[in-house]
Amino acid sequence: VWNYAKLTAEGGPDFEAYSAKVRQRGRAWAAAISAAAPEVILCLSHGYWQASPETDWWGSQDGASKTKALSEQLYALYPAFLDGVLEGLGPHATLVDGCEQTYPYMVYDTFMNFRRWAHTQSMKLTTVPELYESRMTYAMATWPGFRSDVPGMWQPGNPGQNFFTPDNLAHGLHNAMAASDQFAWIWSGVDLWWPMSVPPRKYGDDIGWGTLKPYPDVYRKAMADSKTPMDLSWRPVNRDEGDYPAPKANAFPDDQFEVLMDLPQKWWFMPEPDNVLFSRAQVYSGWTNNARPNLDESANGWKQLRIDDTWERQGEAYDGVAWYRTHIKAPPTVQGRRLWLAFGGVGQDAHVFVAPQGMPTRQLGWNL
Repeated sequence: VWNYAKLTAEGGPDFEAYSAKVRQRGRAWAAAISAAAPEVILCLSHGYWQASPETDWWGSQDGASKTKALSEQLYALYPAFLDGVLEGLGPHATLVDGCEQTYPYMVYDTFMNFRRWAHTQSMKLTTVPELYESRMTYAMATWPGFRSDVPGMWQPGNPGQNFFTPDNLAHGLHNAMAASDQFAWIWSGVDLWWPMSVPPRKYGDDIGWGTLKPYPDVYRKAMADSKTPMDLSWRPVNRDEGDYPAPKANAFPDDQFEVLMDLPQKWWFMPEPDNVLFSRAQVYSGWTNNARPNLDESANGWKQLRIDDTWERQGEAYDGVAWYRTHIKAPPTVQGRRLWLAFGGVGQDAHVFVAPQGMPTRQLGWNL
């Protein structure tokens, strides 16, 4: 319903005219709801940021280029509707950005990083920033049975093998509430805390990708425990106290290649402490999603580490999935030539991605 390109594939109003009508509808819709229920709480599964173009370049473009980039997104018309909703809401109504993309998060800092990113993206998309700042609130989301739609990812009878162990869930829900303004919410998937009444569902019903069943008692206890005071600096993995020797320098692998340039010695670095299942890291990693390719690392809490040494020897006592990022500008002599990136060595799994300026991220290759 928000896909302007699809709706106008055979002709129709231009994007500005269509957006104006959608905004009018959003205003009328919100006003009607507020009149019927003045203290209504509207929780959006996702806010403005769902319409973000795939890279950040569009936010710095001129008006025409920015409008064109937005019009091509699947949720192109959504920001206009939300602008209207903000304009039509009564004074006692509450609007909540549900931040649905935080389903796999459990670390407080990770929730807060997403919240900051969602706010930044939303401010680029709204045309009523003052209303947005005064009326929009945030709620974090959690999927305790993450991901019961992927074979092998969710084993209710073996809680210790799941992404959300009971202890992870208790901390994760606590941190979700701490990072939210008023609400935190959970997506049940194929597991229920109690049978739903709307729509009517009961244990044993097949919903297409699984059979509904109750959450085990250990998860019910974890939900109750989530309201007890907890340390917001908690991490789901223990600190790595291992002693690592200094790595040896590697020579260039093959003299048949011409060396065009050396990569920088310092790269931006960010661990992903939520990713405790290494083999499934790409299922729930967010750093290749949406507008992340061209983010400002320094403004998003990334550190700079040398790539000629282990991260443990540079103060990162961490076992898990982490990201290195760098920016390079190839010399003019590379035009029309086939290029290779050579790395001296990476422990365990390595996946290499590239994001040309103004383009989405794509994977170049990997080594397991």
